[in-house]
Order: sequence, then C-alpha cells, then structure tokens
Amino acid sequence: MRVSKAHPPKRIRQSTKPLMNKLEQEWFDHLKATFPLRQFYPQTTRFKLGNGIWYKPDVTCPYFDGIFTCWEVKGPKAFRGGFENLKVAASKYPEFKWILVWKDDSQWREQVVLA
Repeated sequence: MRVSKAHPPKRIRQSTKPLMNKLEQEWFDHLKATFPLRQFYPQTTRFKLGNGIWYKPDVTCPYFDGIFTCWEVKGPKAFRGGFENLKVAASKYPEFKWILVWKDDSQWREQVVLA
C-alpha cells in the first residue's frame, strides 16, 4: 500500500457524506433561526425499537418547551410509507414528543405523532 505524504490514510473509518439531506438541513436551519437560544442536535440520538432495530430522528432538542422533542422530516414522496419506525418510537417512548414535519407549498407543516 502506498502512503501519500499529502493525504495520509484515515486512522478510523469515517463517512464524508453530509449528515442531513437538503430538506432536513433546511428544517434544522429554520429551527435554529426561530429559536436561537435553544440547542438542536441533528441525528444524534438513537432509540432502540427492537432486537437490532434502531431509529434516529432527524433533529432532537432535549428540553423544547419542557419536554424532549424529536422531529422527523419527510419529503413529498415519502407519504406513501416510511413512517413505521416513527410510529413505533412514539408508542415505545411516550415520554418524548414526536413531530412529523414536511413542506407544503413552501410552508412548513407539523403533525404531532400520538403514542
């Protein structure tokens, strides 16, 4: 294996892909601009749903209005499915607030997911 002095090999495996997609980043930026004094974390908290099944919401905030809140951002094509893990997480962790977010005609829409 040749080692370039300009670019040494990475010591640990790390992904260089962006953490969030364009729509998720837009929502994250919207939250930060709307609530500048709060801390928001993109895709940092994992919830165990079952044996080997994990769910990671797009954005979390530890104490948003006094409760740990999780947002899942979905694009327009996602309304055919893909909500199963969000629904399972909401029922398994009812002490958290779960919010589905999507953009409709350039407006952000939110729906609280009930346990």
